[in-house]
Amino acid sequence: MAIIRKANRKDRAAVVDLWTRLADYHAALDPVFRPAPEAPRVFAKFLRRCMKSKNALVLLAEERGVPVGMCMALIDNNPPIFEATRFGRLSDLFVDADYRRRGIGTELLQAVRKWLAENGVTVCRASAAEQNPALENFWLRSGFDRCIAIVESRFGENSGQHGGPR
Repeated sequence: MAIIRKANRKDRAAVVDLWTRLADYHAALDPVFRPAPEAPRVFAKFLRRCMKSKNALVLLAEERGVPVGMCMALIDNNPPIFEATRFGRLSDLFVDADYRRRGIGTELLQAVRKWLAENGVTVCRASAAEQNPALENFWLRSGFDRCIAIVESRFGENSGQHGGPR
């Protein structure tokens, strides 16, 4: 059984490693998600800021002391035209392939929902690539609904890749 806990300074390298594996997973789905060479360094800097913020939560999942999953959530502000002033944004959630289908992602998500509720936030958003099997297998089964469609057109060097002009 996994232990879900708030990540601390000593966990930074493990969280960056898990995030890098998440980025590689997405790049394999579609080249548009290919991370820049400096992405792990940039993410590490972002992670340090998040770990210090009261509006961010960084979770680590461990089994027998081995990091097997991570999750980052933030509290964001809606534009002032909306009644709901704040929402939760689940920016990243990753579970190592060898540990999937054991409920770890669900436990991470439950911990995020609890934290958001404790902070008076009642809406949580996440984005998932259409070609990501986790869209159907995890997000929609976890109570998320399709809400906003993002469409894109690829041209130039990206022409002809998934989603681009044919």
